[in-house]
Amino acid sequence: MSIAKVCVLIDGGFLESSFKKSNPGQSFTSDNVLHEVSRTIEAIRAKTAEDSETIEDVLYRIFYYDCLPFGGTIKKIDGGQKDFSMTQAYRDKLAFLDELAKRERVALRIGQLAFTGWAPQIDYSAMQPTITGYRPLFRQKGVDMKFGLDMAWLATRKVVDKIALIAGDSDFITPIKFARKEGLQVYLNHLGNPIKDDLIKHCDFII
Repeated sequence: MSIAKVCVLIDGGFLESSFKKSNPGQSFTSDNVLHEVSRTIEAIRAKTAEDSETIEDVLYRIFYYDCLPFGGTIKKIDGGQKDFSMTQAYRDKLAFLDELAKRERVALRIGQLAFTGWAPQIDYSAMQPTITGYRPLFRQKGVDMKFGLDMAWLATRKVVDKIALIAGDSDFITPIKFARKEGLQVYLNHLGNPIKDDLIKHCDFII
């Protein structure tokens, strides 16, 4: 029996957001990440069940793409300052990434968060919408580029036979097309979230 090596590439923000929507109030842990990877590998095997007597799909490695938590100090709307490095969310995120990095066959691909401003939080339940506060806005830097470069490296070096994406961003279409041209099969696990038709069209299998 031959082996088909599968690399699972995960958009961390996408997976975490999807998990919290389905499991409100629960903490997102490295166990949740590995559980979804196992589910994805099983779904790949089910898609290629007709070949299971001659080919075995095995996990090669997990690439997890995320950003370090923002730890800077910024000026608030009211004129005060907020030091994000002192927040529980900051500590929890660092602990999560550290825990995940220690798991077997996991490679972190880390970008940065850039603060872009404050957005009003609006309460629409009253007769007149009212601003109840403000929330910080952040932008990821470097994550999509790392995602695309890794896909290109896996494809050109023939490191694996299949790529599985746990993602839903149509920005990944270009590296997906390249990987397929290089002979890799591409699977997409969008976790039941709505995705654009173009993303579906450029993947071999939707799981």
